[in-house]
This record gives sequence, structure tokens and C-alpha cells, in this order.
Amino acid sequence: MADIRERFEGVFFGTAIGDALGAPFEGLLPEEIALFGDIGGYVDLSTKPATAHAWRLPGLYTDDTQLTLLVADTLIRLGRFSPDLFCRSAVDLGRGVEDFYFGVLRGTGGNFRRSVELWRQGEAWNRSGTRSAGNGSAMRAAPIGLYYRENRGLLIRQTVELALCTHRNPTGILAAVAQALLVAWMTTRESESMNPSEALSALLHGLDSAIEILNVEYRPYLLEPATEADPFVAGLRRLPDWLDRPDAEVLEMLGRHADETSAQPTGRPTSGYAPGSVLLAIFTALTKAGTPDAALSWLVSLGGDTDTLAAMAGAVFGALHGPSVFPKDWRRELRNADAVLAYAHALHASASGATPMPTPSLLQMEYDLTALENREWRERFEPK
Repeated sequence: MADIRERFEGVFFGTAIGDALGAPFEGLLPEEIALFGDIGGYVDLSTKPATAHAWRLPGLYTDDTQLTLLVADTLIRLGRFSPDLFCRSAVDLGRGVEDFYFGVLRGTGGNFRRSVELWRQGEAWNRSGTRSAGNGSAMRAAPIGLYYRENRGLLIRQTVELALCTHRNPTGILAAVAQALLVAWMTTRESESMNPSEALSALLHGLDSAIEILNVEYRPYLLEPATEADPFVAGLRRLPDWLDRPDAEVLEMLGRHADETSAQPTGRPTSGYAPGSVLLAIFTALTKAGTPDAALSWLVSLGGDTDTLAAMAGAVFGALHGPSVFPKDWRRELRNADAVLAYAHALHASASGATPMPTPSLLQMEYDLTALENREWRERFEPK
């Protein structure tokens, strides 16, 4: 039985491990990933035929984990989530250094980069979000679920403010709230007695509250009102009937739901569109809770937004089990594991009312990791 400190560790390890497992395969099709065999650990694509992300270091996480650590950093430093501090710090992380693509951030999407540019220009955090219905807020929401696990109202409000920084579409916001709520709920359960139907009921109840809060307290910042017919909520309401269905059927139904509700149909539930990918991560976390390693490998094998899918599910697995549920070699070979653990311990201390131990400078830490990745890339691929 994992204690609450171990569950904090599990969320941070699960996020980073899932992110690092999926990072080399981001954007690939399932049939392309199948050529590499089973995903039983961190894959080094530099030894394989040319692929899109052959330069990524095996075992190194991307922006999914970096921004999760940034959310934790604001909570640790201030004892609450501050969207202003989050935005200012993200600008620092994305500032041009050397020849890095986007500062020290690795793998950021266009939606996030557009919001960062608005922050640079002085736009307020509650006006800087775009129309995106993507999973970018959900992927970084886990620390808020941990920090406010005993206060659902604060959890919802703080997650909304985190999401508004980049998403003014209620769909992306509600997906982030669902991820934070599920992480919080899992910290109160034991693996042997975890009931997926009960979890979904709790999520739907929480989203009812979130819709009301959004429309009463945050309506001026939304591009449109939040409703019960929201594509993410509508999809979540269908999940209880799908829990016992074969995986292939659920993938098909989630893909159909994503196609029917997205402005840009994809045919797959593994894109960045939240009513596909976040629902798939939730389904996986609830139906495969006893085999997180196989579940994360399965998610990566599906292609698409592989790092975010596995990071979101990994956070939920970690909240339920603690870190020991992940294979030892995955924990041992995860780059920067000690610092990831330090942030988990500091967030737990802050949430418990204790004085947290100092954490490594996020900017310096991520600069060093990005510089290492670039150095390794040059040594592998530049002509001698």
C-alpha cells in the first residue's frame, strides 16, 4: 500500500516515464512504430532507419514533463498556483538560447508557442489562450490534482486558471480539470479496490461543478460558454458503457467521436484533440490499472501524440500505485530522475504544510538537459 508521499513520487515518475517512452515515436503511425517491435523500454532511434525523432535522447522527457515541473514549481514557491508566475517562467524557458529550437523547452506545440508569444508582448494570462480544444493543459495538470486533492473547489479553479493560459475553449479546459480530478481521486484509492465506474461517476460529478464555475466565475475569458454538451463531457459520459468492450472497439468509437466533434477530423483518438486523446488516456488508466507497464507500451504503439498519451496515463497510474509499479530499469534509466523526485518531495512537503527542501533551478536544469541532447545529436548525425 503506497502512502501519500509515494503517490506524489508516482505521479512525477509516471509523467516523466510515459513522456520519455513516447517521445521518440511522436507523430508516427502505428504501422511505423510496429517496425521497432515491442516498446519495452526507452528506444534509441539513432540506431534505426531514419525517423522523425531520431535525435531524441532515450530516456529524456519533453515539454509534457517540463511544464508539469513548472506547475509544481509555482505551487512550491508560492503555496498556490499562480498563472502569472507560470506564464513569466514559461517565457524564460522558451527564450532563445544558443541554437535551441524554442529555448530549453523540448517538443512544444504551435498552440503553446503562440501563447508564449502573447505573454512576451504583455498579454494577460486569461486572454492569451487560443481556440484550441487540445490536450496541452491536461498534460500538465497533475500537480494541481495532487496539491488540492482534498479541496475540489480549489482544484477546479486552479486548474481552470492553468488551462486558460493557453486554452480559452471550454473543451480543453474541462479535459484538464478531468485529469486533475482523476489524479486526486486515485490518491485516495487502493489498487485492489479501484472501481472504474465509480471513478467515472466522480469525474462527471466534478465536471458538472466545473461547468458551473466556468460560466459564473470565468465567463468573460471563455470564447464560448461551457455546456453539458461539450465534446469532452459528452465523450466521458459514454465511457462507462465502454469499459468492458475490447480495446479495438473502444479505439474505433473514440475515433468516431473525435471525428464527429472536431473541426478537423483525424479518424484516430490519438491526436492532440482532447475528446480523443484525454479520453483514451483515462480509459487506459481505468481499465489497465493492474499492468501500467504494458498499458504505457500499448499507448505508445498506437502512434500519434504518444508522449502526451503515455504521460497522462502514467500520472494516473502513479497516483494509484506509487513509483514502484513502474519497472526498475525505466526508473533507473530515466534521465534527471533525481531532480524529478526532488520536485515530487518538495510539492508533497508544501502541500502538507511543511517547509520544502530546495529544488534544482528549473531553467538551469532544463538548459543542461537540452544542451546535452543537442551535443549528442551533433555527435551522432553531423558529418565528421
